[in-house]
Amino acid sequence: IQGTDFCVNKVGRVFVDEFLRLYNLFLQGGDDALLAEYEQLLMGRQTAMLYRDSAGIFEATVHGVESDGRIRLMRGDGQLSYYSFKEVQMVSLGY
Repeated sequence: IQGTDFCVNKVGRVFVDEFLRLYNLFLQGGDDALLAEYEQLLMGRQTAMLYRDSAGIFEATVHGVESDGRIRLMRGDGQLSYYSFKEVQMVSLGY
């Protein structure tokens, strides 16, 4: 963020605090706990949005992430689709 001043110590402390929080979450619940928290933060998790894949544009809702990192999308027709990194993109409506 160009033109903005940051306190390096404060940024470092926030980073370390968040790292330790996630590390403790992992120690208590393993991969499943981290995955569950990650899924809660996904954009489009409870809202139908437009996406584009190699076949075109479609409407879908995020239904989670597989353990191998693929995103799970529920299409409007009820079909589940799975995508690896960069195989699908959210369509911007220009807002």
